[in-house]
Amino acid sequence: MDKIGYCLLRATTWIIHVIPLRLSYIISDFLYLITFYVVRYRKNVVNRNLANSFPEKSERERNLIERKFYHHLCDTFIETLYYDRISFAEAKERVKFINPELPNHYLDQGRSVVVYLGHYNNWEMFCNWPLYTKHRFYAVYKKLRNKAFGRFYYNLRRRLGGIPLERAETFRQLIDDAQKGIPTFSAFIFDQTPRINEIQY
Repeated sequence: MDKIGYCLLRATTWIIHVIPLRLSYIISDFLYLITFYVVRYRKNVVNRNLANSFPEKSERERNLIERKFYHHLCDTFIETLYYDRISFAEAKERVKFINPELPNHYLDQGRSVVVYLGHYNNWEMFCNWPLYTKHRFYAVYKKLRNKAFGRFYYNLRRRLGGIPLERAETFRQLIDDAQKGIPTFSAFIFDQTPRINEIQY
C-alpha cells in the first residue's frame, strides 16, 4: 500500500511540474477548500495554537490568520510537489543564497556550521544549498508515520546533493564527523516546543 501511495505521489509531481507554477496555485486554492472545509485537517490543533499565541486578538482576527495559514500550507505543498522534478538550474534560480561565501569560509577552514530555520515559507527549497558548496550538507528531519510521504520527502531532500539525517541519529553523526575532521553544514527546523523529556536539549 505504501509503495502504491509513493508511486501516486511521484505521478502527481509529474502532473504538477508540467503545469506552470503560477497556474499550480489555482490547484492550491482548490486544495485549500478541501483541506479547510471538508477534511478540516488538524483544525483543533491550529485553533488551540492560535489562541495560545495570540490571546489578545479577537476570534475574528484569529479566524483570518487561520485561513491564511491553510492557504499557505496548501501553497507550500504544491511547491514541494513541483520541486521534486525541478532542474538544478531552476532550483538555483528560485532560491538564491545572498552570501554563500560566509558559511563556506568557515567550512573551508574545517569548521562546521549549524543553521536554525523556522516553520515559515518552504524550507524544502533550502535543500538546494549543496549547489553552492562542496561540503557535506545534512537536512535534519523527523520520521513521518506515513511511509509513502516519508520516502518522498527523504528522496526530495537528497536529490540536489543533500544528506537527510534522522533527528535521533544527528548527535552521533555530527560527533563522528567532528572526530574524523569532516566539516558539515546542518539545517535544523527549530521553532517548536520540544517534548518534555527532551526539553533540556
